[in-house]
Amino acid sequence: FMRGGPITGTFYDDVLHVPLVIRHPDIGPKRIPGLAQMIDVAPTILDFAGISVPNSFEGKSLVPLIIRNETINEFIFAGSSFTPPAGSVFFNASTLAMAVRNMEWKLIKVIAYSENKTIEKMDYNLYNLKKDPEETENVFDGHREIGMHLEEIIRERFGLLPVEKNLMPAEEIHGAGWLLAGEKRDSNTPALFYITEDDTGNLSVSEISLGLGNVTGIH
Repeated sequence: FMRGGPITGTFYDDVLHVPLVIRHPDIGPKRIPGLAQMIDVAPTILDFAGISVPNSFEGKSLVPLIIRNETINEFIFAGSSFTPPAGSVFFNASTLAMAVRNMEWKLIKVIAYSENKTIEKMDYNLYNLKKDPEETENVFDGHREIGMHLEEIIRERFGLLPVEKNLMPAEEIHGAGWLLAGEKRDSNTPALFYITEDDTGNLSVSEISLGLGNVTGIH
């Protein structure tokens, strides 16, 4: 997994994929295709035991998938944050990493923050899992529409973050302090837009030059 580095690499399936083996006296041996998360294990056990799943559980019972091959999760997620210890010779920035995947695509998003909590660097890695199950070729630049859709799924799951680049139409203004990515109306070229608010509460959008790929030096 180190082909992607110590942060991105931990979101490859080599690391994330945990085999799930269930033995039930009334179910014969079989392999079940489907997407499951660790948070689904407890609801599944309770469901098999005939115990109601508390509403506070975020996971879903996998029993319909196991018994009837019903799709439970269209998307599954992973996320982690890391703050290096003081004086670390290997890391000098806090990072926030998130990933989403379905049966065909995976998007890994990694944000590195500077010491004053502004974004220092941002990476997007998109993989076609059917054509590239080993996740060796980042095809984000060539499939931006798919990347935008998966970015939206990540935002729905984890929420927006202040001063964060998001692959979304620049016209969708969420409020001052948000950093949005979109396209210029006149040329359809990528651009970055920062939203500010004046003393009267009016919002305005300022354009920052942007090329496809990583975002660096945002303050």
